Parts: sequence; C-alpha cells; structure tokens
Amino acid sequence: MDGFVQSGVSELDAVLGGGLNWGTTSLFIGSAGVGKTTVAAQYLCGAANPAAKAAVFLFDERLRTFVARCDALGMRASERIASGHLIPQQVEPGAGEFSHRVRRLVEEEGVRLVGIDTLQRLHQRHSDHARVCVAASAAEGWTVVLHDSVPDI
Repeated sequence: MDGFVQSGVSELDAVLGGGLNWGTTSLFIGSAGVGKTTVAAQYLCGAANPAAKAAVFLFDERLRTFVARCDALGMRASERIASGHLIPQQVEPGAGEFSHRVRRLVEEEGVRLVGIDTLQRLHQRHSDHARVCVAASAAEGWTVVLHDSVPDI
C-alpha cells in the first residue's frame, strides 16, 4: 500500500508528517503512563477497515482492559473487533509460534497493520520471531507498530 496509515485524528497524523508510512516499523517509546499504548491503539483502530485490517498482539495488557480503554476514548474497538477489521491476540507467557500467528493473519486474513504491546516482552519471549516479522513487513508492505517503556530519568 502507498501513502500513510491514518489514525483518524488529523492533528496526530499532522505531527507525524501525515501518519505512519505503510511498510515501516514504528516504535513509540517513553515513560510509563505517557500514552504509548493509546497512540498505537489509535493507529490500529483508525486504520482497521475492510481494505486494511489490523491485529494487535497483547503481551502485558489484558484484552478486556485494552478494549474498554479504546472504547472509552472513542476508538470503537469493540465495533471494529465485531466487524473483523481489528483482530486482537492475547499472547500468554511462553506462547510459541508467534511469527507464524502474525504471518497467518497477514496472509490469510488480510491484516496490513500489526501492533505489538510491548517490545520488551516480545524480545524476551520471541526475539528471533520479532526480527522475522520486522523484516517481512518491510519487504511486503505491511506495517508494524511497537511500543515500550523506558525508565524515568
């Protein structure tokens, strides 16, 4: 896909030069509580439609919490999940075959945007799979959104 992943919030897209570029990996990083998950979720929900399905892989946050927060902020995650345009995936500790789950959603379900919450957990549990996913996204034009916390300075 050419162009940008749109968040649905024009001011946010403008700050990022029009949105996120398709076929790239974006990393949102900052202290706990600054809104990394919220910004990533805004792009996932904003882009989730029949032409560009989105999937979110949740390592730390529980699915119910993620959906409730998104809905409370007007992202309509419940509606997007019900329509099949947003595909949430809870990743349990030790769950294997991570890259295969991502590939299946991209190839069979038409997912174009993949969100991963959080980079630290992905790296701890699936570092080889993470590299495969990032490399494949660049080569095939789908987009990865990662986020992680950094210690306060």
